[in-house]
Amino acid sequence: FQDLSTVPGATYELTFFTSSNGGPFPDALTVEWDGSAIATISTETLGTWVRHKFIVAASGSTTRLRFITQLGGVTGAMLDTVSVVAVVPPS
Repeated sequence: FQDLSTVPGATYELTFFTSSNGGPFPDALTVEWDGSAIATISTETLGTWVRHKFIVAASGSTTRLRFITQLGGVTGAMLDTVSVVAVVPPS
């Protein structure tokens, strides 16, 4: 997990890529934002990367982003290029 500095009430775009070091694995990774699960993701086979995008809102000045594997052992989900960017509303 990582605790992020956020603005209460602000909206953010969360993006990241997933694959696996084996697989494919159904329901391999749960993504939590601010203590709530926003998705449980199935991962593709090794070397196949899939981009995921979510729009999330912050409730406080610190927000925890957490990735939780559902698999034990040495196999599981892989993450890359995790990004959280504030969404600027149109003027």
